[in-house]
Order: sequence, then C-alpha cells, then structure tokens
Amino acid sequence: MSLKKLFIVRFGIQFLLVVVLLILTFILFKIHTALHKSHDVHFKSYLLADELRQSSDDLTRMARAYVVTGNAEFEREYWSILDIRNGESPRPLNYNRIYWDFVIATGQKPRPDGEAISLHDLMVNAGFTQAEFYKLAIAQRISNKLVSTERIAMNAVKGLFDDGSGNFTVKKKPDREMAIRIMFDEAYYKTKAEIMKPIDDFYLMFENRTDADISMYENCSTIFLLGIITIIALILGMFLLSFVAIKRQLTAREHAEEDLFIANKELVFQNEEKEKRAAELELKVEERTEQLAKINTNLCVEIEEHKQAEESLRTSEDRLHLATIACNIGIWDWDVVKNELSWDDSMYLLYGIRKEDFSGAYESWSRTLHPDDRQFVEDEIQAALRGEREYAPEFRIVQPDGAIRIIKAASQTFRKQNGKALRMIGTCIDITEQKQAVKEIKEAKAQAEQANQAKSEFLANMSHEIRTPMNAVLGYADLLSRVLEDKTQKDYLESIKSGGKTLLTLINDILDLSKVEAGKLELTFDYVNTRSFFSEFERVFSFKIAKKGLEFIIDIVSGTPAGIYVDETRLRQIILNIIGNAVKFTQKGYIKLKVYIENPQIVKFSNEKTEEFIDLVIEIEDTGIGISKEFQDQIFEPFSQEQHERQFGGTGLGMAITRRLLSLMNGTITIQSELNKGSIFQIKISEITYLRDFERKTDSIQIDPANIVFEKATLLVVDDVGHNRKYLVDALKNTNIEITEAEDGLTAYSLAKKIVPNLIITDLRMPKLDGFALLKKLQTDKKLSHIPVIAYSASIMKEQKERIFNCKFSGLLMKPVLVTDLYIELMNYLPYTVSQVSEKDQPISEQNLLEKIQDIPDLIHSLETNFTDTWKELETRQPIEEVKEFGRKLMKLGKAHHAEIIREYGSELTNAAENFNIESILKLLNKYQGIIKKIKEYRTNT
Repeated sequence: MSLKKLFIVRFGIQFLLVVVLLILTFILFKIHTALHKSHDVHFKSYLLADELRQSSDDLTRMARAYVVTGNAEFEREYWSILDIRNGESPRPLNYNRIYWDFVIATGQKPRPDGEAISLHDLMVNAGFTQAEFYKLAIAQRISNKLVSTERIAMNAVKGLFDDGSGNFTVKKKPDREMAIRIMFDEAYYKTKAEIMKPIDDFYLMFENRTDADISMYENCSTIFLLGIITIIALILGMFLLSFVAIKRQLTAREHAEEDLFIANKELVFQNEEKEKRAAELELKVEERTEQLAKINTNLCVEIEEHKQAEESLRTSEDRLHLATIACNIGIWDWDVVKNELSWDDSMYLLYGIRKEDFSGAYESWSRTLHPDDRQFVEDEIQAALRGEREYAPEFRIVQPDGAIRIIKAASQTFRKQNGKALRMIGTCIDITEQKQAVKEIKEAKAQAEQANQAKSEFLANMSHEIRTPMNAVLGYADLLSRVLEDKTQKDYLESIKSGGKTLLTLINDILDLSKVEAGKLELTFDYVNTRSFFSEFERVFSFKIAKKGLEFIIDIVSGTPAGIYVDETRLRQIILNIIGNAVKFTQKGYIKLKVYIENPQIVKFSNEKTEEFIDLVIEIEDTGIGISKEFQDQIFEPFSQEQHERQFGGTGLGMAITRRLLSLMNGTITIQSELNKGSIFQIKISEITYLRDFERKTDSIQIDPANIVFEKATLLVVDDVGHNRKYLVDALKNTNIEITEAEDGLTAYSLAKKIVPNLIITDLRMPKLDGFALLKKLQTDKKLSHIPVIAYSASIMKEQKERIFNCKFSGLLMKPVLVTDLYIELMNYLPYTVSQVSEKDQPISEQNLLEKIQDIPDLIHSLETNFTDTWKELETRQPIEEVKEFGRKLMKLGKAHHAEIIREYGSELTNAAENFNIESILKLLNKYQGIIKKIKEYRTNT
C-alpha cells in the first residue's frame, strides 16, 4: 500500500478514535458522579430510616417516663423530639442515636444549630422510589398513630381528656393508672412492633436497588476506563506505525541509490574491458536509468505523502487539544516508580502554570495545593496507591497569581500482579463556577427564608394588635347576651358578635396563608363520621339559602364509607370557603354538594395485615354567575377577584388557602365554569384510609357560669390596656373574687408582694416589665413562687405558645376571651361549688301544665310514632319550612290534648324557624326527648 493510502486510512481511524475517546471520557465522568451520588444517597437514606425508628423509640421512652414519674421535663423532651421530626424546630447537627440520652444525662437543652426540616420532607428529598418511600410513609403513619395514643396518656396524667373533636379540653381528675395502662398494654406493644416491619422491608428493597446501582456504576467505570486507555494506546500505536512505514521507504530509497552507484561503476569497468559490448551495455544502462528514474519519481511522491500525513497528524492533535480545552478537562499521567508527572496543555491552563515553570515532579504539583487541603489530598493519593479506593477527591489549588480554584479529580491506578502501583492516569476538571453557583443558591434561599420570617412576624404583630381590642368587643358582647331580654337588642348584639367573628376569620385566613407558604401549617388527622360531617353544611348555610330562595342538595353516593381519615378542621374550612362563595354568587337555582369515592385499593403488608385506601371526591355545583376562562387560573391566587365579583365583597384569600391546604392533604382542586351558567368545583383527596362502620362518641362537658359559685379569693389582673382589665372585672363582678388591677409588670410585682393574691392573670406585652419577666421575678421570690400565673395573650403564633409553655405559665387565656372560657380556666385554680336547682325550686307552672293534659296515653303515642319520625329527620338536617310545619303540628297536637307544654314548645320552634335562628332550632330539637320523658314521668307518678 502506498504512503498516501496508508495515511488516509490512518487519519480516518485516528479521527474516529479521538471522537470515541472524548465520548468515553464524558461518560466516565458522569458514571463517577452517579457512583458518588449513589454512595451518598445510600448512607443518608440509612440514616433517615434509622432516625424514623429511633425517633419512635425516643418518643415512647419520654412518654413512658412522663406517665410513670409525672416529671414535666420528659414531656418537654417528648414535644421537642416530635417538633424536630415534623420540622417545627431546628435539627441538631449531631442528631444521632444517643442524642437524647446525652441531653437527659447532662441536663442540657437541645441545641437548635441545624436546619428546620421535617423527617417527611427529608425522605421526599432523598430520591426514594415510590415503593421505598411508601414503606417509610407507612412506618411514619403508624408512628403518628402512636403519637396520638401517647398524647392521650400524657394528657390523662394532667387530667385532660379528648372532647371528641381531637382537642383535650375536658378537665377531670388526673388518671395516671389509665395513662400507664395505655403505655404498657399489649395494643401499644403490637402497634410499636408494626412500625419495624415496613422499615425492615424498606432496608431490604433499598439495599437491593442501591447495591445493584453501585455495582453497575463500578463495573461501567472500569470498562470505560479500560476503553479510554485502549484508545490512547491505539493512537500511540498509529504514531509508531507511521514512523516505521516512513523509515522503510527511506531505507528503500538509500538502497536504490547504492544499487545505482554500483551499477554505474560496473558499467564503466565493463566499458573499459569490453568495448565490443558497449552498445549492449549502453542499452542496459538506458533501461536501468529509466528504472531508477521511475523509482526516484515514486520516492518523491511517497515523501510528499509522508509530509501530508504528518500535517494531518498535527491537525488531529490540535483538534484533541481543542476538545480538552472546550470541555475544561485536563489529562495527566504519573509514573509512580520514576516520579515523573506528565500534563497535557489543558492541565497547564487549569493550574495557570507555564510549561517551562513546571518540573514534572510530584512535589512541583503538590506545591500548587491549598495549604488547608494538602494533607487531605495526600491521604487520598496514599489510599489509592494502597488500593483502598480510587483517587477522586475535590480540592483547592492556588494559581501563581493568587487565585483559588476548586478542582475535581478522577483517576485509574495501574498495578503489577503483586498489587504494587506502577502509574496513575487521570483527569482534572475546574468546578469553581459550579460551586459558586450552589453557594449563591443557598444564600438566595436564606434571604427568602429571612423575608418570610419577617412577614410572619409582621402578621403576628398585626394579629395581636387586632385581637387586643376584639377582646373587649366580643367579651362585652358575650356579657350582654347573658343579661339582655329584649329580642331587638339581642339581634343588634348578634350582629356585633357576627362582625367580630368575621374579622377574626379574616385574621386567621391571613395567618393560615402565611403558615402554608412558610411550610409551618400542621395537619391533624382523625376518623370523621361522613354523613354527619357533610350534613352540617346545610345547617350552617340554611339561613342564607332560605333568604335567597335557593335549593340546597346533598348527595352522598351509595358506597361512600361511614368514616374517613382526614383533618376535619381543615377540610371543613375548605368546603366552607367553596360553599360560601357559591351562596354569595348564586341568586337563583340550586347549590349541590356531592360526595363519592374512586380508585379503591387494597395494600397487603403481610399475610395477617392489609390496609384499604380510597380517593375521596367532593363536588360543589352552583347555578351562579360563573367564572370566566381567563380568570380561572388566577382564582387561586391571594387577593384575586374578578371585576364583577367585587360588588359581593370578600378578601380573595379563601380559594388561595383552599388550594394550599389541599396540596398538604395530598389533594387537588379543579374548576369547570362558564359565565352566567354556574360553576363546578371538584376536590379529590388521594389515598385516604376509611372505616365501613363508624360512629363518633362525644362526651363534652358544658358549664353554665350562673351555676358556678367561687369561694372568696383574690385575683390580680395585669394589663396595660384598660378595657381588657375592665372586661375581666365586669365578667366576675357578681362573684366572691376580689380583683386588684395593675397596668404594668413592675406595679403588679409590688402589689403581689403586698396582697399575695390567690391567682394572677397577666398580659404578655407591657411596658417596663412584660409578662415573661414578671413571671420570672415571681418564680424567684420564695413568698410568691407558689401563685399560679395565667398568660393573657392576643398572639396565636405557635412560637409564642411554645414560649408560654416553656416558661411554665399555669394556663393560657387567648383573647378574645368569652365568659365560659374564663370560668373554666379559673375553676382549675380557685375553689368553687356548683349550685343545683332543686325540684321544689322549679316553677310551679310546669307542674300545673302537666296536670291539665287530657288523654296522656294517646298524646305519648303520637309523640313517639309519627312525630318522632319527623323529629329524627330534622335532627340530621333542618330545612326551615319543614321545621315551621313541624312546630305548627305540635301546636295543634298540644291544643287538642290541652298540653300547654307541647303547644309552647311548638310555638318556640316555629318562631325560631321564622327568624332563621339555627342555634335556637338545634337547642329546641335537642329538648324533644326530654319533654316526652317528663310527660311519661308525670303519668307514672300519678
């Protein structure tokens, strides 16, 4: 083959090898990156799963310690652990297995030196597969059930019991035996054991997947690195092949010239010896000369081809050089035995060093390392030489001009058969810009969080400033409602209370929106009676619906389970927002609430245990003014309203909060609407658990302040706002409690030392000495430290409530404070008796009314048959017209039997319906069975 063809073939092969080399180098870098990420995820994920297991164990230990010892320190540690796990408190940096043992042993408080992020969010960010995350989510859900059980036990120690709605407001005698029984019974151990099963399943699934990924990455890395080395060897071989071919051609030319010289000499000799053969020799010389000329021509052509091949080789080398520069990749080769370090041009650019200033020794390169990283890099190299791991660190270098750059290195170590390292070949990449970008992103995130914190503080202050005057407005309205008899005045008073509650609702909406945006809104899940829950909305809106002449339709589709596992308060808030808007924007027609389920699932955890899930779908349809297509995307943004909707009022916050709440509940909301043709809002909450048979039992305790008689006591009220002090004085003016007032903490402390009150109620924000400082002074005074101190606060922010709890206030009254709430709180600390109305004190008129009844058996039969059937329907839902008709029929029945007690009851029920007084209707309906019981008792006694 000629030199030209040889070099064309070699150039093509070399070009392909260079392209393949670049591709393999890029893939190798990606594989190394993925491998390191897999190792990191593998380690962090084990920590997350272990933390979930450990946090459950820590919660159990703290709860059991508290119910056994009653030591409040264990309860505080319990809530600290739960807040860290839920992301409400910062995570300590060294949050390991023995962390809480160390805290309890040393008495030190937890160190809030880390980031506030929930364990759930850490697991979401960890990059688990859906199946792996599902296992941890199951474990966390079971752990959260244990938390509910532990709360019941801890509150039982304090005498607080569930009121049926998830709040511990029922106060009874503390029951520590019950608490211990809950924490150590078989059900608790069984639930505790159930947490471990999904965690163990997670470990198995995750380890199988990550081990396979890591093994794949390591095998691919080795294969691609060997491929790169092979290609480099091929390129070098091509160079050697070219050199050998050229050398052979030059040698052939030299031999040809030597043959020509010998032939010429032989011809001269033969010409002298044999002239007779001159013609023949001359002919041979001419032939030989012609052959030599052809050889010479061929040599010239081949030499030209060799020059072109060398030019092509230089071009190929230039392209490879440009490729490494463009990719910012430097290639190096270290002969460990000879201590010779070779760099390509890109390496000199990365390090900012001229070739003539680099000696090519390991020590020359080592001097470029940042002093703080030098030992670390040296340790990594030694580990690679020993075969413990490949050399692939990130480190800093200092360029000759003082600039500091961050380098990412990767290499392959080649060894003898005995394992001794011979050489290391690798790459370097400058990642300074990438690191700087990550730093800037973190700083931007910190600034955003700081701005969000400032907003939350502003909203907290705003809430406090508005709630303070609202304390007097709603408080005095509550006082007046207990003494006024005139119906018109009561209506005026209800308007004041309604307006005040609307303002508080607006404040709560703004705070809810802020909490959702800051990721600090907590959800509380429990089972809810489906039919009772959704039927409630007809009662809530019955007045407005009846006033507008609208029809309200409830359609709970067959197959909907009796109990659903949701956050009752937040789901009620969502539906109230949507139905409230539907009532507001609908002038005629109907509003329909439809509830049904989709996508039933059965998940089998083991042979003994399965769990069922459904998607709950709620549709609210109206025939109102509708929403334009252009505005349908904006309706869920804060403070957004269409121009024609502003005449109806509102803040535009409800739908924004609705969407954000649903996102926290694993739900979505969609809208179908057309102007002047109504709207359909569809809510879908995915994968919720349920009960086919469910009935909530409620045992709430109600008190009538008029029946509470406090014994003689002294109360010190401290508040810098005069009308807040006056409200408490007026609310307790007919009691045996003597009240002393103080307008700041210093004055209160002086008065407390003089009068030594039985109880102190103090505001938290005051001049001179605030409520927290006052409590501290009282606690350090031996004479006053025994006095219970109740916080009197207008702030509803979680942080403020936590501070109140941590400062050991005896109780908390949230402004605005109603009379009943005030009495319930005082009953915890002041002695009292409950006055009972004896039978002889009952009005004689009721007895007379019963004596005048005619044909009592027939009356009882009517009340317990047809009338009871109607009453049961009205107890679930209260259509105004049907309530009126029921009242009229009772009046007729009472008149026919001369039963004045029945006639008056029917008259009261009719009047309440005509005035759209839903609260009175519900109270009167609750009396129905009691009236029948009275008539039966009278019949028995007579």
